Amino acid sequence: MTNYAEAVAAKCLECGQCTDECDFLIAYGKTPKELANEALNTSFSNNPVLPYSCNICGYCQKLCPENLDIGLMMIEARKNLVSEKIGPLPGHKPAVEGQEFYLSDNFRIVSAGKGAESCDAVFFPGCALSAYSPDLVQATYSHLTAQYSNLGIALGCCGGPSELIGKTDYANQISEQLEKDIKNLGASEIIVACPYCYKRLSERLADVKPVSLYRVLSEIGAKIPEKGNNTYTIHDPCSTRGQSEIHNAVRALISKAGYTIDEHTHTRDNTHCCGMGGMVFLANADVGAAKTERTIRESSHDLVTYCATCRDIFSGQGKNCVHLLDLLFSKNPAEQALKTPNSPEIATENMKALNRWARSLAKKTKHESVLSQWAGDLTEEVKHESK
Repeated sequence: MTNYAEAVAAKCLECGQCTDECDFLIAYGKTPKELANEALNTSFSNNPVLPYSCNICGYCQKLCPENLDIGLMMIEARKNLVSEKIGPLPGHKPAVEGQEFYLSDNFRIVSAGKGAESCDAVFFPGCALSAYSPDLVQATYSHLTAQYSNLGIALGCCGGPSELIGKTDYANQISEQLEKDIKNLGASEIIVACPYCYKRLSERLADVKPVSLYRVLSEIGAKIPEKGNNTYTIHDPCSTRGQSEIHNAVRALISKAGYTIDEHTHTRDNTHCCGMGGMVFLANADVGAAKTERTIRESSHDLVTYCATCRDIFSGQGKNCVHLLDLLFSKNPAEQALKTPNSPEIATENMKALNRWARSLAKKTKHESVLSQWAGDLTEEVKHESK
């Protein structure tokens, strides 16, 4: 293990501030100090599911008097398991195969937009929103053109799935290629819909500036149509922890659309993960479901969130949940709140349809095949692990 586990072992006070709020720590009945000592002694090689059971949500660091981030220690543990050929786990196969599709020409495209040779900015909806609703992606793109007359479109992956399963080098290659493609179009800005993509790209991109879609929508002059007067309990994705400007923009948009917001104890910087953070549902579904239930128990109304993955996780557990973009652009947002998650087949077809739409706009595309460069080795690893 690296020095971060040593830091946790040395600094953790075992004060209990994080344990009551963390379903991962509750499930394993261990303090961060105990986990750090286990990491240093065994690298979790005899219990690899454990480090893959952390949501990497950052709430522990928010609560810790020593500012320790257990998620960072678990990411390091996952990287070590990958280097030892123990990780990723067989349960991660859907994430690996999904990312291969996101990087294939069936979905991935970086285009300057309608009839353009270059652009100033590109819109990056991310894979989850694209799988959830191509109509919302297209409506959002159209709305953004009120501010950006020269707006490109980028469909693909930020590299998050690989990062979360411990394949950091591969994840970084993906984000580096995305930046290269965007720069080739002359763009210096990427408008990002997915909160996790925004967080990751903000940390990784050197020359292209990521901007949150929700800040842009809140600031541009295009009119937000009033849809109704329902009250929604808000869920802030854990990847927006510490992003007060995004929190404020989201609430402004919801209010502009005529809705009332119910704030409970765990919102903004105190938000709980939806349960899918860290790809936990693929490794330890019980821990993921326990985290999901926390938010469901606290919500007095239907939920609204601005992460398509969060929306599907809550919906999959039987809680009505609507995406913020549904409140802004869907004809019947209340009906969308009842929608169950798309099947993998429908999600795939949605992304293919969005790719066809993006290609119909494109006069000039600039992207290279990431999949052909690295995915073969990754696929073989997963096949080997699944035997």
